[in-house]
Amino acid sequence: MSEYRYSSAGRGHHASYLLEPLLNLIGTERLKVADLGCGNGSLSDAIASLGHEVTGLDASVSAIDQARLAYPSCRFFRASIDDLPSEIEPASFDLVVSLETIEHLID
Repeated sequence: MSEYRYSSAGRGHHASYLLEPLLNLIGTERLKVADLGCGNGSLSDAIASLGHEVTGLDASVSAIDQARLAYPSCRFFRASIDDLPSEIEPASFDLVVSLETIEHLID
């Protein structure tokens, strides 16, 4: 698998059309949210800004490095969706989001 590199923790192009509808769907009732394929963490942070507890996972080293530096209110793990770290219990989340991710998966 090749490394998808991130040079900043800024919001990507997807924020312009996905962020507002997603945040409206999620609402403000406090949830435990998993962001699979979180990239640089900008979406995770936007969700957390509504009061949710967010854990982001991404296979990219540079993405997780950027996310951890920029968004300390979220937890981030470098991990593959196929191989979750032991600290992650899938059943403990109220909601799982995964945006702009499927095209990067082999299986």
